[in-house]
Amino acid sequence: EYFPGAIEFVEQLNKAGIATCIVTSSDQKKMDAVYAQHPDFKEHFNAIVTGDMVKNAKPHPECFLLGAKLINCDCSQCLIFEDSSWIAIRPSGTEPKCKFYVEVFQKDGVGLKERTEHLIASLLGLLGVKA
Repeated sequence: EYFPGAIEFVEQLNKAGIATCIVTSSDQKKMDAVYAQHPDFKEHFNAIVTGDMVKNAKPHPECFLLGAKLINCDCSQCLIFEDSSWIAIRPSGTEPKCKFYVEVFQKDGVGLKERTEHLIASLLGLLGVKA
């Protein structure tokens, strides 16, 4: 099941002409399993970078640089949403404009939908995208 509001958020970005890319440490085999469960997943994104497409895995910036290249976006203009916390030292000039860490796993699930809706509305507002 998708994180509440995630696909709708990506669709709003797509409608506003903002390119999106998934950068995952998962290999192609694991992503093929995701695609089998969610056949429409790939169509929501302009590009998908899997762990086996790069030599250096996260938190190395190689995968993010490839993602930015695939969507023709300067890395300094990228926004990165991470579903886990990690710290990476980036070579000069590769730091994204803004990075968001989103806690996607919650034991009790209480208030998750409301917090997600608030986060998405706030981010769309920051990006100048009308909901």
